[in-house]
Amino acid sequence: MSSEKSEESRSFLDKSLTRMADKALDEPVASFKNRQNRDPHSINDEVRINFEDIIAEPAGYHSSKYVWHMSTTIYNWGKDAAYQFISFIFGIPLSLLWGCMFAIVACCHVWCYSPMRRSHVIKMGCWSQFWGIVISSCFDPLFESTGKVFSNVNIHTERIVIA
Repeated sequence: MSSEKSEESRSFLDKSLTRMADKALDEPVASFKNRQNRDPHSINDEVRINFEDIIAEPAGYHSSKYVWHMSTTIYNWGKDAAYQFISFIFGIPLSLLWGCMFAIVACCHVWCYSPMRRSHVIKMGCWSQFWGIVISSCFDPLFESTGKVFSNVNIHTERIVIA
């Protein structure tokens, strides 16, 4: 019985992984890499680092066009290769980590924070009415009498011009 369940779970897992791989590989790598905008909300604008942003030769100090072109090519190749390698090593585990992290955040928000906030709003609505009555009972007579005391005060301003 347990071997049947483990076989069923393995076949389910195999089918799921196969579906994910088919979905991920349904287009050639070159067309996938050449997608126009893989950051449509500009989340990572600060890490767009081009060769010209890093290396710049001041006026009077210019290497040959060949050296400049090769340096640009090698820089871009090294940057892309290193990013591809590091993404390959860390991308899948970190995407799993961040997916789980945001799932926990969403679950806590749905099942803990929102109900607690709603409960707090309900309780504070009752307390705000009570507190409003207490404050107005204590301070309204004070403010009214202070207003009556200063209501007879007249302030006149005049400009004195000294010639």
